[in-house]
Amino acid sequence: MKGRLLILAGILFVWVNLPGWLHAQAVGEILGTVTDPSGALLPNAKVTAVLSSTGLTRTTVTGGSGAYTLAALPVGIYSLTVEATGFKSATSTGVTLDVSQQRELDFGLSLAGAEQQVEVTAVAPLVTTTHGALGGLVTGQQVQTLPLNGRAITNLVMLQPGLNFETDQTGWLAPEWAGNGNRGQTEVATLDNIDTTDAEMGNVQFWNFNLDAIAEFKVLQNNYSAEFGQGAGTITQIVTKTGTNQFHGSAFEFVRNSAFDARNFFSNGPGLAGQVPPFQRNEFGGTFGGPIKKDKTFFFVEYAGFRQRLGEPTNMAVPTADERQGVVSITGAGGQAETLQVPVNPIAQSILNKYPEPNNPSGPNGARTYTVQFKQPYTVDQFSVRGDHTFSSKDSVFVRASYINNQQSYTDPVAASENPLFSSTNFTQSAQLCGNGDSHFLAHPA
Repeated sequence: MKGRLLILAGILFVWVNLPGWLHAQAVGEILGTVTDPSGALLPNAKVTAVLSSTGLTRTTVTGGSGAYTLAALPVGIYSLTVEATGFKSATSTGVTLDVSQQRELDFGLSLAGAEQQVEVTAVAPLVTTTHGALGGLVTGQQVQTLPLNGRAITNLVMLQPGLNFETDQTGWLAPEWAGNGNRGQTEVATLDNIDTTDAEMGNVQFWNFNLDAIAEFKVLQNNYSAEFGQGAGTITQIVTKTGTNQFHGSAFEFVRNSAFDARNFFSNGPGLAGQVPPFQRNEFGGTFGGPIKKDKTFFFVEYAGFRQRLGEPTNMAVPTADERQGVVSITGAGGQAETLQVPVNPIAQSILNKYPEPNNPSGPNGARTYTVQFKQPYTVDQFSVRGDHTFSSKDSVFVRASYINNQQSYTDPVAASENPLFSSTNFTQSAQLCGNGDSHFLAHPA
């Protein structure tokens, strides 16, 4: 009990001390009408929505027009119940609510006779009638099951019509994608409705967020609501998973290794020059979440790591053993091969000796060819911690802290072959994001 109170106190402390512009949450809304058997709109009907995973409950009543709105609901699967005096109650289960969705759900109540309850299973509407925004949703199941080369949402975003990679990309170690002719720099990305767009370059931060921790994401392309400001291009909304009333988690390890690969076409020399280029890639991580207090307080943590060491064959011309001694072959004036003896002083000799000896006489530079398979490292670490708490049917809060570190080093293989002490150039993208969202629900007639 004491441990639960300490965790809750920590969540509240972070929430209270975060700046106001970070207060956000990935939400949608359910709206509709309630009618009687004659089709007349029914006021003062009680509508209750319950989130299946956490037991979060929200209640409202229909207004004089018989309409209701349940706004600012966390994404997930809901069951809705409608009750009115003199009528049988009606329940709709399996109502899926996606991020920034306005889900329409109408109810028709029957007159009360014997005690009876009408239960229906919700079916997703084929056409959205509440707004004209054009976009595509990728569900958590699709994120988990579609094959990807690299655990990032980038390729899934490209499944949407009209989207492609920005060819004039201004950022580095983070992608930009352009939609319907808009430049990539005009895109906006959010994580749980918290802006994660690079303010300077316009590229997407957290583009390689742990796939096992993504509940869903949506790509809006045009005609979207004025609530999505800042950019005029594509809006990418990523929603993270939360803890539920059941403990759940995952662990993964994906391996690619040159031990399983065929030889590169250009690695065609003897010895090292003809070996398979070294390549080691490991993607690993896991997630874990569950209840701290059932129906009240939940946690969810995740980590993902990426390690890649990729070697590519590089051919360079180096002095032969004879040339190091000053013996040089040239083509004379008559087209005949001639051999010259060039004096080599100690300074020139020390420079020549710094070059590696040729190891691939059949390479593109003939007897002077030196082939090296130099490894370029790429390292990523990313983790996130999230907490959710429900105070009542009207008040709830969540807080999340996320960190990602992309580090890619580049070393000139030619320079490094001449001098092993040659330093590499490090490109690092490090992003931290802390945010929270609080919801206070006002039940008022629609």
